[in-house]
Amino acid sequence: MLLVFKKMLFYCSIFYLIAGCGGGGGGNGDDDDAIDNTLPLVSSTSPTDGATDAPISAGIAAIFSEKMDGSTITENTFTLSSNPPIPGAVSYNSGKKTATFTPSADLDHMTTYTAIITTGAADPAGNALGEDYVWTFTTGAEGSVHLPETGQTTSYAAGDDGDLKRGIVWPVPRFIDNGDGTVTDKLTELIWLKDATCFGVRRWNQALSDANSLESGSCGLSDGSKAAEWRLPNVNELESLVNAEESNSAPWLNAQGFTNVQDNNYWSASTYANDTDDAWTVDIYDGRTFPNTKSGNLYVWPVRGQTISPPAQLWETGQTTSYRARDDGELQKGIAWPTPRFTNNVDGTVTDELTELMWTLNANAPGPAGCANGIEMTWQDSLDYVTCLNTNTYLGYNDWRLPNKKELHSLTDFSQGDPAIQPTNPFINIQTTWYWSSTNCAPCMGFAWIVSMYSGRIGIGETTSDTFVWPVRAGQ
Repeated sequence: MLLVFKKMLFYCSIFYLIAGCGGGGGGNGDDDDAIDNTLPLVSSTSPTDGATDAPISAGIAAIFSEKMDGSTITENTFTLSSNPPIPGAVSYNSGKKTATFTPSADLDHMTTYTAIITTGAADPAGNALGEDYVWTFTTGAEGSVHLPETGQTTSYAAGDDGDLKRGIVWPVPRFIDNGDGTVTDKLTELIWLKDATCFGVRRWNQALSDANSLESGSCGLSDGSKAAEWRLPNVNELESLVNAEESNSAPWLNAQGFTNVQDNNYWSASTYANDTDDAWTVDIYDGRTFPNTKSGNLYVWPVRGQTISPPAQLWETGQTTSYRARDDGELQKGIAWPTPRFTNNVDGTVTDELTELMWTLNANAPGPAGCANGIEMTWQDSLDYVTCLNTNTYLGYNDWRLPNKKELHSLTDFSQGDPAIQPTNPFINIQTTWYWSSTNCAPCMGFAWIVSMYSGRIGIGETTSDTFVWPVRAGQ
């Protein structure tokens, strides 16, 4: 009898799995009774597999195809290694189906890491990954960047940009026509579409879509490139094409190997922080950089690759919010900012760890009193003011100067406005208006380039007008 009873229990158990057993449980088709034997998958990761500019301080995340058993997502089943393995903590967010590995310390720059989620990770029904999920990524370059020259060689006054020519010298030739529909900028390592008007004019959303869908076989390309490689440039990348010596950069660029470059406005992938209905644009004619409504029709100039190593490097814009797929906020192309970015030297100066430039702590013509401190002044007076600082060995230095256009532009955080600078900065008296640069406007004699600390806009100001001054020193 005991043997018969055990057999009955066994058959009842089998029957229960199929159709229910006892107590009126027969085959009602409820989902609760269904058997889950679907293996979970890793749907996506951050950084993505093969990424080459991953941040050093962000967590490494994996999103699953279904909810997982959080108790199986541990430091034993989710690891990060180079050599030796990286210590860190693992967490799981059930609502987002996301596992995150947070390193105990920042990762190293320009280092390749391998992330592994093993078959020990399982869903609540006990179904494990079918095989270990493995992906690799490489972190971005060291925080310090080498700012290039603006291109200006003509001097209009002692101590101006054309006189000092601060920055990395441009290679000769700067641009290389690759013969496959692309042109490489040897200064920044970016690869541009040779035909700068292939897509004509587009609204911003369409401009992003066009750039993101570009691939070999279209727009004169025969380079074998895939759509995932091309994108719309961010505002720093687009601005890098401008030559401050030229009265019109378009014909100059056409003479460097490009075709159909227009002396007009081109879209960047960077959204304007003060009004997200606008995006940043660059006027290739003269280099003015300003926001335009995304509903307008402007030119599209796709780019691929990124700047990692010298001679000159481009840096992230600071934008981290994404407004459309593969825009600046999502891709965050460029050299990552160091943390902290700014160091208060407690002597009246601040070092920008990104560019190694040293600025005065006081952003409003700090002094001394004999140098007409704390006021707006004309462009020539601003150059004379800096000379006065050096005569008085201000703060122990006698090599202060008026920053050129690129140096002043490098302070901008395009995720911010009013002021457009990283919020954790230690500066005082930042004026949310225009500041003088030492760079003259080649196509508009009697004007010099100015940068707005309210928005980050790059514009021009009449040299006889009054504008604020922010001295700098110790750049490349």
